Amino acid sequence: MEENKDVAVDETPTAAEKEEKVLKDAGKSTSIEDGIYKVDLSKPPKEETDAVQKQQAITESKAQLAQVEAQLDSQKLEKEAEIKMMLMQKEFEFNMQLKDADLNVIKDKEKYKEDRKDERTKIQASQQSELIQQRKNNTPPKKFESAGFDTLGGFGLEQFEPK
Repeated sequence: MEENKDVAVDETPTAAEKEEKVLKDAGKSTSIEDGIYKVDLSKPPKEETDAVQKQQAITESKAQLAQVEAQLDSQKLEKEAEIKMMLMQKEFEFNMQLKDADLNVIKDKEKYKEDRKDERTKIQASQQSELIQQRKNNTPPKKFESAGFDTLGGFGLEQFEPK
């Protein structure tokens, strides 16, 4: 069987191989039997670098996630503050409208009282002048109460009688 040798192989010696060659040329034994182990530290084991890179990627992802969450929380708080300000403004406006309405009711009530008082004063003055006229002319007393001709806009009480 013939093996396919199309694989490109890097034939440049590593630092450990170069060191071993120098030691052999110097006449020193490079076998494991002398109790000294030679390790090429120029190339860390592949598994360790992969694990470190993976851990770094995870750490970076967690940091980015924490940063995005902090930004979202900040935006959420800003939006809540904005909404609260709008609600407070609306509440203030409603309170002002209520206060104005209360003041108008009080003012209208006072105006109504004054108008009624003015009307009573006019009636009293009119009755006083008629009494004075009556005394001057020696005429019989006059009734100031209603003679029954008062109407309430053209409707009577007959609609309230039992049928």
